[in-house]
Amino acid sequence: MHGHHTPIMLEPNTEIIAANPIRDNLAFIRDYVFTNSSVTGVLNIQELFPEFTLFLLYMSRMPASHLLKSPHDPTKSIQMELTGVDKPRIEERLIQGTIFYKTVETLIKKVFEKAPDLEVWQALYQFIVELHANPDLSGLSEQDDRISSTLFGLQEQWKVGYRGISVLALKEKLARYDRIFSDSHNNYYAKIMPILQSSGTGKSRLINELGNDVLSMSFTLRENGETGFPPGDLEVTKYLKDGIAETKARQHLRVVSFLSATISNIINRMDIHGNDQTFVRFWQKSIAPDDESISRIRLSITEPASETLSRARSSYKKSFCNDVVNTAKRLSAQLIHLDDWEQFLRNRDFVAFSKLSFIEENLDKPLCSLLDRLPPNDTPGLKSFFVIDEASHLVRGDNISLLVTFRRVLSFLKKLPVWSFLLSTESSIGILHPANEFDGSSRVQTCSMLRVQPFYGLPLDLEASEKFSNAKSKGDEIAKPLKNYNSRSHMTMLGRPLWAIYRRLDAEGIRSTALMKLLGGKNSFNPQNRDHVFAVLASRVSLNPSMKTPESSSLAQVQVMVHLRLIDRIDVDTGRTTTCTPSEPLVAEAAASALENNWLETLKTFNNQLLLPGLLDAGLIGELYTRIILIMARDSFIPPVEGFRYSELFSVGKFLRALIAPALLPTAPTAEQLLSAFECASGNFTHFTPTRHKLDIKDKDAIRELLHGLLYSHAALELAKGQSRWDLLIPVYFGSPDDNFDTRKISAITIQVKNQKERKAGWEIDLENFKILQNYGNPILAIQLELGVKTAALEVQIVENIYGLRIFGRGVKCFGFLERKIASVLEHTFSLSPPLTIGLEKQIVDFNERFRKHTWSQRFPVNIIAPHLAVQDTQLVTLDPSIGGSLRKRTSKECNFGSPPRKKEA
Repeated sequence: MHGHHTPIMLEPNTEIIAANPIRDNLAFIRDYVFTNSSVTGVLNIQELFPEFTLFLLYMSRMPASHLLKSPHDPTKSIQMELTGVDKPRIEERLIQGTIFYKTVETLIKKVFEKAPDLEVWQALYQFIVELHANPDLSGLSEQDDRISSTLFGLQEQWKVGYRGISVLALKEKLARYDRIFSDSHNNYYAKIMPILQSSGTGKSRLINELGNDVLSMSFTLRENGETGFPPGDLEVTKYLKDGIAETKARQHLRVVSFLSATISNIINRMDIHGNDQTFVRFWQKSIAPDDESISRIRLSITEPASETLSRARSSYKKSFCNDVVNTAKRLSAQLIHLDDWEQFLRNRDFVAFSKLSFIEENLDKPLCSLLDRLPPNDTPGLKSFFVIDEASHLVRGDNISLLVTFRRVLSFLKKLPVWSFLLSTESSIGILHPANEFDGSSRVQTCSMLRVQPFYGLPLDLEASEKFSNAKSKGDEIAKPLKNYNSRSHMTMLGRPLWAIYRRLDAEGIRSTALMKLLGGKNSFNPQNRDHVFAVLASRVSLNPSMKTPESSSLAQVQVMVHLRLIDRIDVDTGRTTTCTPSEPLVAEAAASALENNWLETLKTFNNQLLLPGLLDAGLIGELYTRIILIMARDSFIPPVEGFRYSELFSVGKFLRALIAPALLPTAPTAEQLLSAFECASGNFTHFTPTRHKLDIKDKDAIRELLHGLLYSHAALELAKGQSRWDLLIPVYFGSPDDNFDTRKISAITIQVKNQKERKAGWEIDLENFKILQNYGNPILAIQLELGVKTAALEVQIVENIYGLRIFGRGVKCFGFLERKIASVLEHTFSLSPPLTIGLEKQIVDFNERFRKHTWSQRFPVNIIAPHLAVQDTQLVTLDPSIGGSLRKRTSKECNFGSPPRKKEA
């Protein structure tokens, strides 16, 4: 029967030959996947997609005669065709592309449902038609290859029910401000609220969700070559950007015309819809990108990606944007001939300008008419809102006049229940919310008018939080085997919502995409780039800008808007921004891949461009050095495996053997006993993350959950300032990684950093200090690093299940994995860690903190006023040109301020 061919007519003048061996191949794949799938009884289309589609691609390129040669061994037939084929490249395009997804999904369902042959062949034919209709992607970059996947993934994510309370938080904030604006004498400038947070946290999705109940007049500005979701409104972008170079008077006319055209075209569409009560829902659905428009997207090297993706908009949204621009142009041409409006702008009489008749007729009255027709909602003081997404496109260089004009015209509407939101992903916070002194309004500069505080309440870990909110799924997560913490679903579940859209990619695709996001859109890490170095190291060793200088504040803002750092707080008047690097396992994995083979140059840049200029809060001496050392030791034995290899489980014993210099091990008689005790323990930390709260030493269950949570997030903990006994905490696990997680098998590594210059005897382990970590007798490792001691040494002490490890010194003689060049650079890192004020100067600085000490003699020490009683520090810090301007310590005997000491004459 395999030699029988049956012509099947699918369309007029179209014929495809049905060869039964092809059907056999489809059945083979069906049986293969069911046999090997971890999903029992459930068809997981998303997970089957790459393998199945790759098979179909190879199969579609084979003549039927070739398939006849080996009808019962399809894998052998396929392998014969793979010679000379760039399999990884083809696979990457198939996995990342979306143009086949819907068609392949249909075909897979037909095969798995054992549909009649004719239906299977129709689905296969449609797949082949789309395959050959696909334009050549060979000229596209890897970044462009990911565009369609990102677009489709974002569209799918937007269909998922909204997670979190950010919409409620935004409504709550708007309600608070509504009470302020209800007072006609309030001194707020305008109902304008910037939405600020780093990329991938859900700013656009937040505003879209608000639009489900409130009429949204929303536009996304994108330039040629830019990609993103929602797709850009290029007509609107061009119309508005054409006004950047205009006079301020013409800019006012352009903005008024644009807002008026937006309102009038919405009213026209409301009239056509015919039902004011249901219009908001109808409008929201109509302007959203739909599956059909996205499925028609074809990437091409002959046009900018932004133009390609703009076609992903619904036809309704495209028509609306075109109508708005055309109406605005006509209106502007009519208004420009009015005599009175320009003189008010020349005289900066904006109050009089806002009361002109053409403002009232074209802006105030139409907007009030629209608002009257809208149904009530649950947010006080909000009937509608304007949105400018990627509002930084209203600025060109230092020219912010168009953005200032937009804000000024919107301020005319502050008595109406209409808000405006300005969003931007990759611009400085200072553009959308500068300090008062740099604001474009003189009234804000002089503080006679106030601005609304930005909104930045967008949480991470939403998918995980949803699972932990349900008793059953929480139980499943707690019982999840440790080895599954390295899966695609787990790695993309933690952190910002953006990562979930890349889940259908393989690990390399996910990792490279996360790295590109971390590097601000760049495809490769530059270890000489200060911003790259900060972003990558902060994601692994926990860094914070000092915030003591304008340059460090600027560094923090750039890291938020470009390099995935998060906003903690913003001072509405000064613009001062407090930031943090969140714990995201996927970002740490990406950062680890960037640092591989780049540690030396990265640390040089870190020292010279970040530590030496004082841009970082380096913390206590030695702690930063220790975090770097521990991360490098962990990276020194990355396994050459597929998947998330930088986040693979490792033996704690192997980690310790990499950390400790081999020459030191024989000096401690019980060192091998210690190493053996931890050979079977597993660790998985890839980064350090800080906590502001001290450990609750009375709650063992809380400590156990903390350690479990750290394993769950591939994290180690930088303990709070003032935490007694320990500085760092690393979780370990003594159970089987393949079995359900057993909380009784959790344990920890505690690390204490000391900087005493002399090696002191009499180190004792106090069992009382470790009671909080005791968990069914599992071994606990207590590491004490004596970094100030010059001579390398090792001590091991074992008391019951507490294994104490004391390492003296720094550098290659202490840490086995270190190379000499890197050790030399790390010496400079260590010397730069303490504050620059030392010696007598530091005594004076400490004295000025008036109640640092509490007794009279401590608060008024005689050595502050008596030079002969002052105790000088024997350590002076000097600049050493031989190490590129880094600081190194020299004793006062070595230092003669630039001249060698004279020899004493006989």
